[in-house]
Amino acid sequence: MIKRLKEGVNADTAAEFAEQVKNTVEGILADIEQRGDEAVKELSSKFDSWAPEQFRLTDDEIQAAMSRLPEETINDIKFAQTQIRRFAEIQKAALVDVEEVAVAVANRVLSVALDGVSEVQVDRVALPVDLVLG
Repeated sequence: MIKRLKEGVNADTAAEFAEQVKNTVEGILADIEQRGDEAVKELSSKFDSWAPEQFRLTDDEIQAAMSRLPEETINDIKFAQTQIRRFAEIQKAALVDVEEVAVAVANRVLSVALDGVSEVQVDRVALPVDLVLG
């Protein structure tokens, strides 16, 4: 017998939750844009219980923090940075807008859902614009 630990929500509840998240993030970004570091300090205190006088670390603080990490962790972080940077560069190069009078060309669609990120590859398929916009 299957024991469910957590049930999903229906589409309406998911859409409502997504709207709440969007509104919260937009509010946070607007506050940061208006009040800058002071807003960041308040948010850091609220979410992380951490509100230093200054968020930018000195070179000595960075070195002290790095010295506490195992070599393997540092290597893993460097590897991840390289992989992420390379993927972002490839993705950026692939996202080229192409327009013609009656045809749109689809390269790649990246959709973000509440349950994660899903990527759909469309191999340069010509689509009539009226079907896309219709």
